[in-house]
Amino acid sequence: MGRLLTSPERREWPGGAVRSAFAIGDGYVLTAWHCVRDIGGRSAELWLRLRAGAGSDGYVDIPVRHSATDPDPQLDVTLLQFDEARGDQKLRDRLDEVALPLGVEVDAHDEVRVGGFPAWNTARHCVILGGKVDSVHAPFGTVQTIRVHMPPMAANQPETPHGMSGGPLLRTGPDRRELVVGLVRSFPRGRDGAALGGEVLCCRMADVRQVFAPVDDAIRRNVAAAHMAAVGSVELSDDVVQAYWPALRAGGFQRPAHWDVEHLDKLRQEVDADSGGPSRARNTVAALHAAVRAKAVLTAIGGPRLPLGQLATIYHMEVGDCVGCHSADAMLVRAADADQQLLSENAMGALSCLARFVIGAAAVLGANPAEHRTLRSWLESLGHQPADAGQLYLHRRTSGGWLLLDFGDEDPAEVPGWPTGITWSYFGAGEDRPPETVDSDGTEDGLRRALAQVLRAVPPAYPLVVDLALPHAKLRAGIEHWPVREVDRELRALSDDCRPRLRWSRRLYSEQHRNQLVNRAAQGQWHSEPPTFVDDMLADHHRLRDWARTDQHHAWLLGGCDPRDPARTDPLRVLLQEGYGFVVWYPDRLDPDRRREIGAAVAGVAVPARRNLIPDQLPRFTGFRPAVIWDDPAGRGHFKLPGQLIGEPIQDRRGTGEHRSGE
Repeated sequence: MGRLLTSPERREWPGGAVRSAFAIGDGYVLTAWHCVRDIGGRSAELWLRLRAGAGSDGYVDIPVRHSATDPDPQLDVTLLQFDEARGDQKLRDRLDEVALPLGVEVDAHDEVRVGGFPAWNTARHCVILGGKVDSVHAPFGTVQTIRVHMPPMAANQPETPHGMSGGPLLRTGPDRRELVVGLVRSFPRGRDGAALGGEVLCCRMADVRQVFAPVDDAIRRNVAAAHMAAVGSVELSDDVVQAYWPALRAGGFQRPAHWDVEHLDKLRQEVDADSGGPSRARNTVAALHAAVRAKAVLTAIGGPRLPLGQLATIYHMEVGDCVGCHSADAMLVRAADADQQLLSENAMGALSCLARFVIGAAAVLGANPAEHRTLRSWLESLGHQPADAGQLYLHRRTSGGWLLLDFGDEDPAEVPGWPTGITWSYFGAGEDRPPETVDSDGTEDGLRRALAQVLRAVPPAYPLVVDLALPHAKLRAGIEHWPVREVDRELRALSDDCRPRLRWSRRLYSEQHRNQLVNRAAQGQWHSEPPTFVDDMLADHHRLRDWARTDQHHAWLLGGCDPRDPARTDPLRVLLQEGYGFVVWYPDRLDPDRRREIGAAVAGVAVPARRNLIPDQLPRFTGFRPAVIWDDPAGRGHFKLPGQLIGEPIQDRRGTGEHRSGE
């Protein structure tokens, strides 16, 4: 950065006028418009005084003039450029050598630095002062600015930012590179001319890029360079190498030293030269190359924070089958391979499979393609329209809801009857609703009316998924199949389109049972097949309980028995008491044919996705419907189960007047 001077002011050194400006590359310079307006505006003959070189105490003056683009008085920014009529190539090269990289990402509370030439500082060259962002939406006239608190300007003998106008606001990103995210424009003054409260206002580079095309170009160049640097440091995981290298080795190709962009690009060239046209090897290497580029983007938006099961569920929704994929890298390659197939068939849609998968993850993480530069740059490099990417992101981000219905705790006296109320909680992409209770009269008809009332009160959402937390005695009552939800003047069951899952309500009220569930869920191994229970074990609750206490690896159970048999201890209750949360329980013993059909359906679900998807993939048997108890302590999909829902029995909530309806 440097001092912006007029021709007469060049004779004054080191004192004299102080105005700040900085180079951005391609011969362009940014500064505050009021700095130039006050010394002749667009007709001023200007010079940018820079340090002559690294470690030098001398200086060099670079001639600059106004660019073809008009200044923006509202933002208080103007764009200058190198004046070829007054300077040679050596001066132009020096200007570009000191260009600062531009960025746009800055948030409140970020640690930042401001550079420039404060009037009360006698330094011969620029001064850098530290600060913290108070707000990135501070109003100033008709625009929003970045308000920065600068402790050096709020001291007993403060610096004054006078002379720093036009200087850069610098922020260090996650990659440890310092980028210019704003430009100093003004400051509130106290009586002594110092910055009032140590605050400085800066225009946002995100706004400046909308006015000046060279600024937008500079930001794009920097994002692309950062993306390529990130890509260069990323390699595909070992499971991907082991899965795809044997086929390439059989083709006689050399194994890459690293499975990164650079080496995969060389391998792609080798394969292209060998095949001379479309081939399986060529498509495989192209998929690997595309996947490692996408991995850098997925990493940049926070992909490593997502559990593998959630990524598998996203893949299932956006792309399809990912059976055999045991890592995020494997899913990326599978999606890229699907794209190669679609390209060969000329069947590619508006967004590639790879893009849909990454955008689906971005929606869960809140990384908006319109705001996340690395993501946006990658999508544009694939040739995708920003509008298509934004539409999918917003749809995934804002649609859908989860309804949790609590029918109350177990009755200590075990008196037969129906729950006397429903407490419902709604979690949506746009809004959550605090728990509300609807009372019932303790009859089946009364509970049906209460459930219908709840469903009428739920905010509209599509898709809406529903969990029913029920006492043990009602888990097999078929409440999820009651026609109580009105759709287009017809009554439908929750099982028609809400993908209902059951929970044992005791776990909402008992910490002991809740901890048992959490521990059992953490031990479960989803690649294991559920055990086959023999009738003798189901009839002997002591034997069943002993088995459950030694079992440490079954993640889910599959079984059934007739609950109406008075001579049999209910084995489902024993299994629930022992902490099993994922249970598919049929109204009678499963015959081998049905069990094989269920096993085949589950085998078609990728292991990491089974915890989320098994209930949706179960085959339907006419007149033989199971109780699908899927008591996931984490919640449902990307909706988390908040701890504050754990509460007192419904009966104890009556009369409080809190969040009540139906009275």
